[in-house]
Amino acid sequence: MAEGFQEIPKNTWKNFLQKHWKMALVIAAGIACAVVGAIAVFLWRTTGPEALVRYPPTLGLWTVGYLVSLLVDLILWGLLLIVLPIIAAAICIYFLWWKRIPAGERQEYFGGPREKRPRRRARRGSAGGIFNIFVFITWLIIIGADGNWSKAFGLWTFSYLVISVLAAFLWDLLIIAIPVTIAFIWWVRRK
Repeated sequence: MAEGFQEIPKNTWKNFLQKHWKMALVIAAGIACAVVGAIAVFLWRTTGPEALVRYPPTLGLWTVGYLVSLLVDLILWGLLLIVLPIIAAAICIYFLWWKRIPAGERQEYFGGPREKRPRRRARRGSAGGIFNIFVFITWLIIIGADGNWSKAFGLWTFSYLVISVLAAFLWDLLIIAIPVTIAFIWWVRRK
């Protein structure tokens, strides 16, 4: 049962990144562009000129129908402008780059046939909850700094709500991304 099993060395992915660093940078830049594009599409569909005409300006006038319409609109435009180009880019990368890597080298990264082990049930963690709490605290700080702490929700504009929540998310993402990027670069460069 374990005859065909090949253990993957611990530094295999580090070697992969060092050997194919140019393509790794292209893929990282593509992911960054996709995230920026997704944020731009989100802002365009929620706070752009057409959204100002289609949806009520204040939160006190919103209904479930408006919310469903906005969600469907975001999903369809996100699929068209973000997901389909990502799929096309992934197909191009696969056929133009990954298939050109020798089969032996590709096999090295993914190892041989895996031995069958009993599956363990994955535990559902709550790690996303911690990030959500940080985003919420940052959002409260932004609300307080903007002077809307005592203002009723019904008087808020929808654009303000969207931009303030997105700003809180991006600030926390930036705070987390800087040390993660430094640690990743240190890990790759370490001998």
